[in-house]
Amino acid sequence: MSRFLLCWELGDRHAHLMRLLPLALQLRDLGHQVLFAVHDVQAGAGELSRHGLAFVPSPQAFDDLAPGPDHDQCYADELVRAGLGDRVALLGMVEAWQGIFSLFEPDALVIDNGPSALVAACVSGLPRLVLGDGYTLPSTLGWAAVDRESDGIRRTARLRSSERRVSEVVAGVTRLAVGGRPSVRTHLFDPAECMLLTVEALDPFAPRPGTVYEGAHVRTDVGLPMSWKEAGPRVLLHLPDPALAQQVAGVPALVGADVIGWGVRARTRFVELQQARPATRWIGSAICLDSVLPDADLCIHDGTHGMLSACLATGVPQIVVPSAGSSLAHAVCAAREDAVAIVPRLRIEERLGLQVEHALRGRAMRRSAAALRLRHARTGGTGVRTRLLSRALSLVDHDEAWPRVEATIGST
Repeated sequence: MSRFLLCWELGDRHAHLMRLLPLALQLRDLGHQVLFAVHDVQAGAGELSRHGLAFVPSPQAFDDLAPGPDHDQCYADELVRAGLGDRVALLGMVEAWQGIFSLFEPDALVIDNGPSALVAACVSGLPRLVLGDGYTLPSTLGWAAVDRESDGIRRTARLRSSERRVSEVVAGVTRLAVGGRPSVRTHLFDPAECMLLTVEALDPFAPRPGTVYEGAHVRTDVGLPMSWKEAGPRVLLHLPDPALAQQVAGVPALVGADVIGWGVRARTRFVELQQARPATRWIGSAICLDSVLPDADLCIHDGTHGMLSACLATGVPQIVVPSAGSSLAHAVCAAREDAVAIVPRLRIEERLGLQVEHALRGRAMRRSAAALRLRHARTGGTGVRTRLLSRALSLVDHDEAWPRVEATIGST
């Protein structure tokens, strides 16, 4: 049997960890050995320990990975902030990954938003499968944010600078391993080694000619089961920022609605939310989306790929209050459909009430959401889980051991 190392470095813990967890359980059931390297050890303790899955912390260059005052406008910005724009920092992370490789001796890696793990795998010559949702898998357009003003794409000088900086640092670290001057997109993000786990409607760089959209890989059948009350419109809130959650829950247009709020990040603010907005049922743990989304009239969330995908799959109208980076990129894509509306955080008082009334009293958003659901009904679900397992197993389906490139950080 083989050893699989599942890597996650950046991003929301539900999206990436829950995407890798079913694969890990399937691999273990087949007799393979699995080890996680996780960005958030608290999430590892909560989600992985209960299944008896071992995990270690993934290497990080800096203690604080919080977005700066300008926020992230593209994936390259996130990579710079995570250390991939600094040669010394990246070398340190790759050395740390190589230490994990030497201890666990993996036969293959499955990487979900683990950029330095991907560089280390390239340097070490390890077979890998890279998972992404469109935002984290670069296209021929690069990593710059998509701006759809006048149907064009605007890439500012700062965004181009971030992308160039990452490309130069990564190329320098991997040059001896792959030979010549490698391209980040062709060597690290080889399409043959990637799975695009999204639908075209949520891809910031769609359409991608020749690309297979596998569909979203979102677990909606786990968590605390909930039920709706009989009276009133049914509204689901998923807003991790407690201040934003309190502001949205206080919109007058939600008076009389059955509102369930969950996903608040700061547990210390949870009691304050319950006291400030007692009409909302605040849930402190993850909820089973299958128990609430099919009968929901509206979902208001922050634009994570998982929530957008889950609402799309069930035909629920959505109002998105995005921040920046991936949530903004995905929200801009989704808002091309009449089933999704964007309300900027600075315009909540001005616009949110009108959008809520439009969604709950009108039928246009509901009809559009139903049509969008039918359009993507054949993607995602158990099919993508089966294909993901097949792709992972193909990494170790061979007669001879994979050759390992004898490249060390010192020679790089």
